[in-house]
Amino acid sequence: MSQDKQEPAIQENGGFPSFPSGGPEDSFFGVQIMALDQKGRVRLPDNVRSVLNHPRYGGSRRFYVNTARRGRFTAVFLYPEVEWKRRLAESGAGGRLSPKVLSELTYGGEFVTLDSAERLLLTDHQIRTAQLTPRARVAVVGVLDHIEVWDEPRYNFSKEEGLLE
Repeated sequence: MSQDKQEPAIQENGGFPSFPSGGPEDSFFGVQIMALDQKGRVRLPDNVRSVLNHPRYGGSRRFYVNTARRGRFTAVFLYPEVEWKRRLAESGAGGRLSPKVLSELTYGGEFVTLDSAERLLLTDHQIRTAQLTPRARVAVVGVLDHIEVWDEPRYNFSKEEGLLE
């Protein structure tokens, strides 16, 4: 893949794409149960990878990866590179991220590129913080403009208890 295709999708006017439309073509939806392998890699589901091919994301294979609390539990948050850069650009101008959330998401995060098997390698810190278990099942959850990776039992409990609404 050429370097051009890995660059974030920037609109002709020089700005970042607006918030996803909420349609299946440019937004992440659904829950897929995937395996977290022994090395801490999770394969992204087909529906997530297909959204990355939308012009909004420009086929990017890079994600900003970090952990954050959602309700009572912590999950791994995956933002496509262009979305993360858009959020940072907006944060100084009254964007959607509160200073507290922005601080939580920027502390200790890093950019990670999908490998040839469409997997993201999570760090030991991210795995421990989100209480994920290697060689176990995780819930990969599409949340419009980002993806969350949850320990499957904690995700199911949070949904049943209404903690994610």
